[in-house]
This record gives sequence, structure tokens and C-alpha cells, in this order.
Amino acid sequence: MALAVRIERHGAVASTNDIALARARAGEPEGLMVVAPEQLAGRGRHGRSWHSPPGNLHASLLLRPELPLARCASLALVAGLALSEAVTRVAPQLAPHLVLEWPNDLLLRGAKLAGVLLEAAGAHGREGIVIGMGVNVARHPEGLDRPATSLRAQGCTADVETLLEALAAAFPPLYALWLEGGFAAIAPAYRALLHGVGRPVRVRRGGEVLEGVLRGVDDAGALVVECAGRTVTLTSGEVERVRIRGGGS
Repeated sequence: MALAVRIERHGAVASTNDIALARARAGEPEGLMVVAPEQLAGRGRHGRSWHSPPGNLHASLLLRPELPLARCASLALVAGLALSEAVTRVAPQLAPHLVLEWPNDLLLRGAKLAGVLLEAAGAHGREGIVIGMGVNVARHPEGLDRPATSLRAQGCTADVETLLEALAAAFPPLYALWLEGGFAAIAPAYRALLHGVGRPVRVRRGGEVLEGVLRGVDDAGALVVECAGRTVTLTSGEVERVRIRGGGS
């Protein structure tokens, strides 16, 4: 049976993920999507703050896949693909300019448009998985170390409600494929949008820094990098594009 998304709307909140995690611990069935017009303490990966002003999409989706937590990590990639499909539905003219940056960003013309934060409720995710998704619809932050953009800045007039409807429709079919066949079932679609394949990358993982050439993702969703003649697969890390002297990024 396809996932039935139920939207729960709030006013300004500290974090939609916090609300969804609390619902998970209270036994809420999967499919709940917590939405708020503004987050006062939104967060991204590694505890970073996430710019969450009014006019943008802030949503957290509760899932209960009943699978090992390690396998659930690829749900961040499923969410990224769903976000790209949702944006394509509301602004098809932007589709050629959308790419996914492993593991959690959606880029538009090279600038960050959306991000994903995956969090587990309970030990080893036994009480559920929450996927936080933020999309810059009307506004985007300035002055960051990496450029950001918004749909409005790219000429798209779609509002949050239209994008939310598209996201609620795009996610369930991808989730069904993932449940049935794992990440491998959607890997071709993800690879088609993966940014930077064949280019130099730097991956920071804890205190370790790896440099090499991005080769893609494997059928489990791990990043594949060729480093000094050997192939390395990474299940976590921060990917940085390496500028080639005399060329682009």
C-alpha cells in the first residue's frame, strides 16, 4: 500500500523535526508530515543552523520502515530525489539546471536550493525515522561560504503550498520502490542527477580528508571515490568540489 501523507500544519516552531520526532516516540503512524511557515531553531547536518524564514518550505516526514538503521541512511537520497521531482513539477523550466549533491543537497544552477536532514527516533531508529526537508522558495541566505538560491530568485512564482502538494505526491512512489528493492531500485534516477561525476572532490569524514575523483554511488547509496588508484566507498562525509586551475568547479 502506498504511503499516505498526512499534513499537520503549525505556526512558527523551533523545529519541525523536533515535533515529528516527538510524534514518533508517541506512536504516531508513518506518513505524518509536519509543516511550519518558519523555524526559529532550524538545523542542518552536524548541528549547523538552517536559515528558515517565512516564505520557504519547512517540512518533516515521519517514516517507520522497520529496517536496519544503516540501510535507512539512503532515505536522505530518496528525499533528495523526491525534492528534485517536486521542483520539476512546479517549475519544469528549471529541470535541466537541477542536480543532487551527495548526500543531502539539491542544487539549482550550482547554488543550494534545498537540504535534507535525517534523524532517528529511539535507539537505532526503532521508533521511526524523520526526514527534515527545507526548500528556499521565496528567500535564500546571503553571505554563506557556499552560494544559495531560491525558486523566486530563479524566476519561479510557485508558492509553498504548491510545492508542498508536489512533494507529498512525489515521495510515496519513490519510497515504495525503496522499500521493495532498496536504494538500487531508484539508483539509476539518482545517478542521472548526481553532480560532479568524473570531477575531483574532497570528502571530509570526521578528522579524515580524502581527495580523489567522484565515480558515482553504489547500489546501497554509498559514494564511490577513486583515490590514488583505489576505489573507496563512503557512507558519510562532507563533499567539497575542488576547483581545477584554469577551469570551473
